[in-house]
Amino acid sequence: MSVLAFRPIQFCGCSESRKSPLFSYGHRNPQGLAFGENGTLYEAEHGPATDDELNIIQAGGNYGWPRVAGRIDEKNYLYINWSEAPEDVSENADPLPDSVPQFPESTFEGDMVEPLATYFTVDDDYPIGQICGYICDPTIAPSSILPYTAGEDGIAEWDNSVLLTTLKHGTLYVQHLSDDGTAAVGDPVAWLSTQNRYRDVLIGPDNRVFIATDAFGSAAQKFGDGLNTSILHNPGSILLYTYGEEGGSDLGLTRSSQTVEEARAAGTASNNPKEFEDPNTGKDAATGETEAVTAESDVAQVAARGGPQFAQTCSTCHGPAGRSDAAAVLAGNEKLADAAYVATTVVHGFGYMPAFGSQLSDTEIAEIGTYIRNSWGNDYGVLTTGDVTETR
Repeated sequence: MSVLAFRPIQFCGCSESRKSPLFSYGHRNPQGLAFGENGTLYEAEHGPATDDELNIIQAGGNYGWPRVAGRIDEKNYLYINWSEAPEDVSENADPLPDSVPQFPESTFEGDMVEPLATYFTVDDDYPIGQICGYICDPTIAPSSILPYTAGEDGIAEWDNSVLLTTLKHGTLYVQHLSDDGTAAVGDPVAWLSTQNRYRDVLIGPDNRVFIATDAFGSAAQKFGDGLNTSILHNPGSILLYTYGEEGGSDLGLTRSSQTVEEARAAGTASNNPKEFEDPNTGKDAATGETEAVTAESDVAQVAARGGPQFAQTCSTCHGPAGRSDAAAVLAGNEKLADAAYVATTVVHGFGYMPAFGSQLSDTEIAEIGTYIRNSWGNDYGVLTTGDVTETR
């Protein structure tokens, strides 16, 4: 569970000597935080696979996580209490046995601050992780927010809104607000869509819009037949958009969002392009196919092939140096000595880590696994293609 800590505050009923350093709690991976002109503090955070949230932060407020994702609506989320699960039950078990405590959102007790909006809530029959991996799950991955008031000479179409940059969609979403800024009005409108991961937005003089992009990672594929890709068109860049005079604009609306039915009709992840391809290494000269990783393979060569794939597929969460607050620390991790543990985790997922078995081949997973098992102080040898195959 995440908390937002700013300054000591006093919750109701507490004495002056018992102030808390926590401003609010019950958050999951908050990445956007900004004050509006009226002093309202807005926050955006990532949901697990649905229900990214836009919130107004209140002192002492409980925002529900991990008991609730989004609103208390019983849709596509159960709280799993692994701290009370039997030790012999794997977190990769599917389905989970009854011995693992699971709680619907309606069992949450106490007061919870409702989000202004969620992106996007779906019913339980949505095929989470099955269309093209986490990129096709119904979240947008908001990375920053900017409350915006156009005034007399600003961007009129965005007046009285919160601007949300998104990592998965490479899109700037414009969420309009009520006049007092305390409620979301309608669905967000998607603008400025490109094949990138948007990290931050700033509106400068003359209504110039600056958007910073990530240097690497996965995003929705905007060209071709695929649904997800790690080929970004402007990695590590600042994009500039201008706004025309007298209400005219070269700021572009995006194409309509793909429906679940359209995504299903396009095929599952196994039929779509891989998130990463390296045509220059690891290919058999005769067949053009990637060579299997075996116990006799050279560790350094296999790790060299796995490094770029890790950067494209894994480092967004785990960090380029194997350390991050958003996921398990890989640097100096003794658990990586167990080849079966590494293979199973990547193939089937673990906790809130998505499964990559449908997106990556056994050899690609072996190359990535070999890289992480031999980087940042780790020295555990190769993960073979056979190790991965045995876990499927």
